[in-house]
Amino acid sequence: MTSSSGPHITILGLMGVGKSTTGTAVARTLGRSYVDSDRDIERLVGITGGEYAESAGIPALHTLESAVLLGALSRSEPLVISAAASVVEQAQVRAILPMRSFVVRLSIPHTEAIRRQDQGEHRRSMNLEELTELAQRREPLFGAVEHLHLDATAPTERLVEQIIAATS
Repeated sequence: MTSSSGPHITILGLMGVGKSTTGTAVARTLGRSYVDSDRDIERLVGITGGEYAESAGIPALHTLESAVLLGALSRSEPLVISAAASVVEQAQVRAILPMRSFVVRLSIPHTEAIRRQDQGEHRRSMNLEELTELAQRREPLFGAVEHLHLDATAPTERLVEQIIAATS
């Protein structure tokens, strides 16, 4: 199945929910190009987002993450995009994102997210308390932009099926 028409599909969620895995699988299934904000940031600044946060600060990282997403959303070719969770904190992104893209939010229990964070070199470390506070602050912001909210403890193949069904 290929789908080179329709809106972009943007995958959102906290660090470790499986945005990259799911986004890659959706793009492959639909025959679309895939954009991952983590990889784009590394190409732009030459270091991981986590390293950039350490050197330039978290607010600078969040500004860069929003800019990367807005750049992807401006492209005419329908993409599958994995975006950093921080982008929902920017009013400009919240205004543009649901108009330019079908937005899918993935979520998992916070304890599982912490476990997965330790597996990725590009992520900054967080403890459970920090992640829970972040999730609570972002919950209404995600809700304001999402078209579909999925439990990412499901197998990737099932998530892909649900996303494609919702966007068809």
